[in-house]
Amino acid sequence: MKIVAARGGVAPLRLRAIFAVFDLSFRKRRHTYALPRNSAQAYGVGALATSVLISILITFLVIVLVLYLIGRLPLDGRAKQIAQVVVIIIGIIALLKYIAVF
Repeated sequence: MKIVAARGGVAPLRLRAIFAVFDLSFRKRRHTYALPRNSAQAYGVGALATSVLISILITFLVIVLVLYLIGRLPLDGRAKQIAQVVVIIIGIIALLKYIAVF
């Protein structure tokens, strides 16, 4: 059997041919795993759009729930109105973050 010198050591020619068929090599490979830079690269654009829509829907439902709970509080009309305006402003800012305005 013929012996062939390789970078990682000495290997028989048959073994080297088998490794060549399966694209295995004797040299060390550098395994670099590039992480995606954003969620669009990680999940694809369609999944990103779905994720944003679900987040917007959940935010909208939380805003509606908080407004309903404020309406149930035993406060005078002026205090309820101020609280509702504050919740609506916070909700609009939260929704604008999903659209990437802020």
